[in-house]
Amino acid sequence: MYAFEMNIEDRPVLSIFCGNNKGSDFDYGEELDNKLKTHTGSYSAIIFIVPNYLESLILNYIYEDARLVSNISRYGKNTSIKFFSFNEFGALNKFYDIESNFEFKISNLELLDMIIYFGIKNLVHGRSQSIILTAPPGTTFKKPSGAEFTEFIKASELAISCDENLFVAFSLLTKRPKNIDLKRIYIDTSGISSFIVSLISYIREFSGKSTNELSYKSFNSYDGLKTCEPDFKDDIWVIISASSSNKLGKKILENWKGISHSQIVTLLSYKNAEINELGSEAEKGDGIVFNIKEYSYVKEKKTCKNLIPIQIIGENFTAQIDPPQLVVLKRNHLPDSAKQFLISCSKDEIFSFNKSDKKKTRNIFFNSSTYLSSVLSLDFYTWLERVVIWNIPFGIKYIAFDINDPASAILFSKLKEILPNTVESLDLSDISNIENKNCSVIVISPVISTGRVFLKANRDLRMIEHSGPRIFINICSLFKSQTSFSIFEKSLLQSPGDFKYKLFSFQTLFVGETESTHNWNNELFVTESFKSSLFEKRSSKLRNTSVGISQGIGFSFDNDDAPLQFNKHFAFWGIDYNPDDINHGSVYLSIAAALQNLRDRPTEADDSLYHHVYKHAVIDPENFSRFNEGVIQASLWRAAEDIEVNYKYLPDVSSSFDSILLNLARDAKNGSRNGLADILLGIAIGKIQLHENSIKIIVSEIRSLLLNIDSLQELIEYIDHVILKGEDPSTLGPSF
Repeated sequence: MYAFEMNIEDRPVLSIFCGNNKGSDFDYGEELDNKLKTHTGSYSAIIFIVPNYLESLILNYIYEDARLVSNISRYGKNTSIKFFSFNEFGALNKFYDIESNFEFKISNLELLDMIIYFGIKNLVHGRSQSIILTAPPGTTFKKPSGAEFTEFIKASELAISCDENLFVAFSLLTKRPKNIDLKRIYIDTSGISSFIVSLISYIREFSGKSTNELSYKSFNSYDGLKTCEPDFKDDIWVIISASSSNKLGKKILENWKGISHSQIVTLLSYKNAEINELGSEAEKGDGIVFNIKEYSYVKEKKTCKNLIPIQIIGENFTAQIDPPQLVVLKRNHLPDSAKQFLISCSKDEIFSFNKSDKKKTRNIFFNSSTYLSSVLSLDFYTWLERVVIWNIPFGIKYIAFDINDPASAILFSKLKEILPNTVESLDLSDISNIENKNCSVIVISPVISTGRVFLKANRDLRMIEHSGPRIFINICSLFKSQTSFSIFEKSLLQSPGDFKYKLFSFQTLFVGETESTHNWNNELFVTESFKSSLFEKRSSKLRNTSVGISQGIGFSFDNDDAPLQFNKHFAFWGIDYNPDDINHGSVYLSIAAALQNLRDRPTEADDSLYHHVYKHAVIDPENFSRFNEGVIQASLWRAAEDIEVNYKYLPDVSSSFDSILLNLARDAKNGSRNGLADILLGIAIGKIQLHENSIKIIVSEIRSLLLNIDSLQELIEYIDHVILKGEDPSTLGPSF
């Protein structure tokens, strides 16, 4: 229970919020007794608040000798005791009175506002110094928006106990959008996850469903405005942890087309929502739960000069003391197993990107059917036969797979050739219908990236109490990291019985967080705003997700459809290949796998890309000079994580990068076909971030060097207006 004092109509009132089921009458009475011992004042009324699905339970505990009633009535007959419940939108309903000699004149809606105000204020008052952090002398907080303030609101410190978390969730519930079928909650930082988990728990309880349909996701504040924008906005709710000016909520309303004001709320702020001439909210995406301004130590937020910036990452901070680690890619950074597999796949269009498959656009697409039908599959089939001979138990009964997937059907046919004729096929959707609960089952899927298909099959078998061996087989596992794969593998192979489940992957690649390292829609957003034929072609290629991208990882400024340059002696592959026969998808994934290998390295390694709030590593610009082929440069910046190509606060490193770009520009002027335009696009979409001085140099020099190339001029003007000057791209005219 969470108790706090209020003042209603100039009379003292004690509110007791009980957000979940505490158990029996005795349990309620015991916890209430402990809570009341800390509130010994004289109250005109006591308000007891519960979710409405607990109404009947509480009514059962309200009888003359009940522990709950005896404890709550200890203040005497002059104290009114009122029982309120709230619904799925936080609306109050009074369902019982004891000693009702003080009736509120205010409406239930006004009472609700007061409960939220006093309840949150009580939380803030007790820990304001933990919630509003002040930058140490000589420093300033550099926020995700780029603004610098000497204070930062850390909303995650608002609640500590379970009951406090439930109260914050209840407060958010009162701001829940009413006219949508809520499926997803977007939060700006995972720091407030505990509030959101409680909020989702409430929504599920009120709906009477135990479904996992409702989920939440962190969009990483300003960094995710473009990269995490959902395609469909009709079923989302955006909850922002805190903002001094409500700027982030306004930005989301402005940039995420299709979202409404009611779908955005900020938990803590220094500023109320703007009011229109009718006295209601002006609907600018600036709705809030609680204004925390009175607890601010600095009443006017001003940017100070000559202060050391403390970078905010989520709700953590980092102040750079040592220079960042500059990492140069080397031959041994690509694991040998990944190298051999990617080289073997490089002559066919096995890998492509931004491709639609089963009604979903995939950042990385592995063409299983092409692979299984090519000579490449011979090594896989040899491996598969060994797996069957040495690991598949006698008496296997079923092979479960997606019968609508052609590649899975090919894989099933091959297994059927090796296994006894008694083996039966089983569609994954029917896996819970197997008759023999003790039989052995093989589950196959040509490629996995999260392992959900295997985990779901595992869960379905567990639900029907299947107790036999389970074997999971696939060709290629494309996982973010070694850690994510290990977590998946551990979860999949946990067996409650004597049998050990087994997973066999012919090849496992760790290629980074592909959804966040490069979002192809960000490219499309920028290229669609240009008029030159080069970008019309690029936009068309990006829109054509049915084909996807393989040879067109990057592009040249010369409007030629030929792919970017790729020569022999690629550091990771050696010399035993013909560069003209190479599919660039394998080049991209070689870079991605090498970078992820460096992220997975121990933090003390000199070439580690592992980073957290106290450690910073970036890709040395020298890589863009050493790897001077356009396709490698295009792969490098796309496969990098944002922080790894962020040179914004590193003027010397940024200067090295702008020197490389200017060399490319001079080569382009002399007729060389290179990836200059592609790298400039990386700057334009905000992926590659440079120091302000570097951007000024690039804009000035390239503008004068390459006046006769329209596509480059469009890029330069965009970088000048949007990246350098911070203008809204939607306000720019067709010719800027």
